[in-house]
Amino acid sequence: MDAAKDRLYIGALSGENCPVFQCTSLDGKTLHWQSEQLSSFMGAQRLAVRGNRLYLLQNDGWLFDLGTDAAPNKNTATKCDVVHPSEKRIKPERGKLLLLSEGHQPDGLAVHEQFIAISHPAQQSIRWHHPQTNKLLREEKLPGVHGLAVLQNGALIAAAGSQIWRIPFPAGKPEPLLKDNTLTAAARVALDEGRNELWVAEERIAHTVRRYKLSTGERTLMLGSREGRPFGKFDPMQWRDVTDITCDGKGGIITVEITPRRVAHFAIEKDKPRLINQWFGGQQWGNMTAVDPAESTVAYVNASSFHRARVRMDFAKRTWEMEAVYDTPSWIAQREGKRYEDGPFPSITHHDAQWQIVHRGKESYLVSLGGNSMTHAPALIRVDTEKHRLVPVACAGVVRADADGKWPAWFTRLKSDLPKPGDKNAPLWIGYTWSDLNGDGELQDSEFRITKAPEMPPLGHGSIDANWNVTMPATTRAGAADQPVGLILKNLAKSADVAPQWDWAQVQPTIEKLPADLTAAGSASVVALHRDEAGALTILVRANSRPNDDRQGDAWPGNTVGSARIVRFAPNGEWQWSAGKHGAVNEIAAGEFQYPKRVMGTGHGCIFIQDRAVRIAQAWTTDGLYAGNFLDRHADDGFPVDKVYRAPLASHGVENFLFDQIGSSVFTTANGDILWNPVGRNSSPIYRINGWDGWERQSGRIHLDKPVSAARKDGTGLRGSYFTNTQWQGAPATVRTDAQLWFGNRLIAYSQDHSGRPWIGKKENATFDLKSFSARWEGRFEAPLSEAYQFILEHDEGSTARLWVDGQLIAESQVVVAKTGRALERAKQAPTPQVTPPPTGVPQAASTAKEKRGQRVRAPEQPPAKTRRIISKPIALTAGTSHEIKIDYAASGNGQPQMHLNWESFTQERQHVPASALTTK
Repeated sequence: MDAAKDRLYIGALSGENCPVFQCTSLDGKTLHWQSEQLSSFMGAQRLAVRGNRLYLLQNDGWLFDLGTDAAPNKNTATKCDVVHPSEKRIKPERGKLLLLSEGHQPDGLAVHEQFIAISHPAQQSIRWHHPQTNKLLREEKLPGVHGLAVLQNGALIAAAGSQIWRIPFPAGKPEPLLKDNTLTAAARVALDEGRNELWVAEERIAHTVRRYKLSTGERTLMLGSREGRPFGKFDPMQWRDVTDITCDGKGGIITVEITPRRVAHFAIEKDKPRLINQWFGGQQWGNMTAVDPAESTVAYVNASSFHRARVRMDFAKRTWEMEAVYDTPSWIAQREGKRYEDGPFPSITHHDAQWQIVHRGKESYLVSLGGNSMTHAPALIRVDTEKHRLVPVACAGVVRADADGKWPAWFTRLKSDLPKPGDKNAPLWIGYTWSDLNGDGELQDSEFRITKAPEMPPLGHGSIDANWNVTMPATTRAGAADQPVGLILKNLAKSADVAPQWDWAQVQPTIEKLPADLTAAGSASVVALHRDEAGALTILVRANSRPNDDRQGDAWPGNTVGSARIVRFAPNGEWQWSAGKHGAVNEIAAGEFQYPKRVMGTGHGCIFIQDRAVRIAQAWTTDGLYAGNFLDRHADDGFPVDKVYRAPLASHGVENFLFDQIGSSVFTTANGDILWNPVGRNSSPIYRINGWDGWERQSGRIHLDKPVSAARKDGTGLRGSYFTNTQWQGAPATVRTDAQLWFGNRLIAYSQDHSGRPWIGKKENATFDLKSFSARWEGRFEAPLSEAYQFILEHDEGSTARLWVDGQLIAESQVVVAKTGRALERAKQAPTPQVTPPPTGVPQAASTAKEKRGQRVRAPEQPPAKTRRIISKPIALTAGTSHEIKIDYAASGNGQPQMHLNWESFTQERQHVPASALTTK
């Protein structure tokens, strides 16, 4: 951050679910502007203000010149490349942008009218650039260099470990500035020339903030301590891991910390600091908040990337206080990706863990019941509120070797006879459980149990009962019948008052079975389950999730699955109902899901479902009726209408897309209030949900006058005639039965798939040119349901497609007319859509789990042509009634022809019309 003219400018290192930039008044009362997620500005390393210009140094080595009066605009910003010549940008393991490797980013930034200076710690170098041309003016070696500041005369001030250096410009050698032999980790500097003050902040191995006389180098004040703020009870007048410091121009300072993430403003009065404000930038309490259901004013939050904190809220005053910050012990995994299995416990802050608060007697526990990764789940940690620490109690999980055949280091210590790399008979997963048997809160090797794990670990969110018995979603097998929806890890301890003992070798399947219609769907999987106090079980199922499945959706996350359901079972295991459907477009309808993720809880006769996008908090009655979405309407209470995280993503084609809800929870307070805390814009807002009064239930009988007709579902496809011209003229060169119209890979709006079938099979002789042909499909179809259907034609842009049902033209692609005049000018000025590039590889079908490991297929060398979508008007159909259908297609000449025939109804999800519904006669 940097401050100038009573304004504070704050930049975020990353900004997926928080503002990337803010400009606020120094008192924090006025927000002048704010910039949301922008891929161009998501790596703020340093900021510097000079006049009306705001300079941003990114961690990928780009320097942006921005204005101070409005939020940064990537279309008007100027940038230059200031990466050190010895560095090379690399593509990260996840993501598309080219970045500099960890520890090799530029670090310090100082701006003067004659130059822009940047420090490069990896090269022990400072480089001066011309402010207009970026021409290199000078380079100076300085071991340990980090932070920079500049005097009005152009002399540079540089922090380098145990010394602060003054470097004249344009020439002159570095001169030591301070007389302080206690300084060891100087990393940041700030200047107040009018007061003859130099401020220095230490980081990493020391945590002090020091003031010196700029003219003599004499130390006049030292704040904080070398050891830093201790973990435990939070002291706002201490620091830990200071990453930036600036002067406010009034004798005070503003600091940025990592643990907790804090921007704090201090006045210095008679050499004593006074806290003016803190938590600038919206960082009130972190995302992934877990509210205590027994004491709703208490919440456990992410204080940083690796630490949890306890806060106390005052709903009436809309204020809160941080009570404690807990250290992250070494037995907790602290990283994502390849290093996510560095410990037997899950990450204390990563969204996969989804920690929640439970109570047993007088004790409070943090419980993790899984997420996208169930390699660490379940896990149980006791919160020691007296000593302000986290104490491990029990955990279970599974491990596997990485791509090089190496096992996690902590696990190799427990089991010496692990399979060697290349062992084809090695198990895919090995299970482990741990329990604090002696109650000392330490992980002894003798307390672990190493057992054979399930063939594939369960993935998703589980449920736990009062006796520490855990039910987790079971991994399903496509098409297999009689599959349990979950696995039960029973607590083998004699009492729930001691640490639970789990054993993978004694895992049991649930009595609830996955409904047959869902097992028939492609790659169906239970992703979350919740068992209420009465024993009824609710599960969330996603299907058609593999790359070659029938996935329908405009953009992430809707394009990752093709089917979604909420399913309810009675306490005796009997199936009661299935409801909901997958919504293919961003503007999904009531009762539809984009990417259901979690059963958040129950209350007022409802089940609360978290979806990752759009309708992010849905209420369904316990008998399967959609009651509404929490954000359908807002009370007239004067509070902000929307504090929930939204993503203004061009990749979704919409503004303010309700997006990426990965940590929501719902709980009922002692007085019966329903409180909901979703992921917010760099904080976790707490909503009180009203509207439960006046509900009533009606019941009765439904009488059928006659038996319901049913579709025969015995079709084999449509008759396809292929012509060697684009006008359907002459005799067809090829006539065949096509099971489905599912030809060519699609690029729809901002979503790309690779599921398209080839037009000409490997064993077929090519009788027509893919650049110049036409095709006509004819036959009949039967709808499976009696309701209104819409047909969807998807074909490559520039080609022609038409659809008739019972002789009536119901869908036709319009001829694209060249734009002229004002229309042409508007088209030229329209922004180019951001297209998601193809993945580097998609999983290939294999017969066993072991064969699937590491197997890939080559993605197309070039992305498919843009796809055009034509949606018919709704037409009423009756189940079991045969209807005539005809489709015409003429190729565009691009050599990438596409033709897809889909349908959907109020009940049925969008899908390719199956072969069983189509006949040639």
